[in-house]
Amino acid sequence: MGKIETTQGGNEGPKQGYGFIYYKTKHRLEDIQADMSQDLINQNLFDHEKVTILEIQKWSMVREKVLRQKSRACWIDSGNSNSKYFHAQLKIRTNHNSISSTYTENGVHIEELYAAIKDTLKDKSLGTDGYAIEFFYYTLGSGEG
Repeated sequence: MGKIETTQGGNEGPKQGYGFIYYKTKHRLEDIQADMSQDLINQNLFDHEKVTILEIQKWSMVREKVLRQKSRACWIDSGNSNSKYFHAQLKIRTNHNSISSTYTENGVHIEELYAAIKDTLKDKSLGTDGYAIEFFYYTLGSGEG
């Protein structure tokens, strides 16, 4: 695993809760990496670094979840129960995930293809195979013919 770059100065973080654990773990990683720079062959330090990096990733995810919940709580406190936003997002997602039309590999709209086949006389052959449209209607069960 690669080393995490440390920032110079800045916020030391909260002194309690998940944030404190996150920053405490981050400082522990910095200490481990400082020790690693002095003792490059100590496998125990490399193992501690891996465990600490995984712990930082875990607490980072927890921190992100808490911040999301806090932002939702702010919307609820301000009187907006988030339902308007939620339903708008749901509608956008539904429209995005729905299939409104289909196309062939050549870019021909499927409904155009069906219309062209339907408009073709049933006794005509479409291709080099010599079969008439009526044969396909009968064998594929289109309900006509």
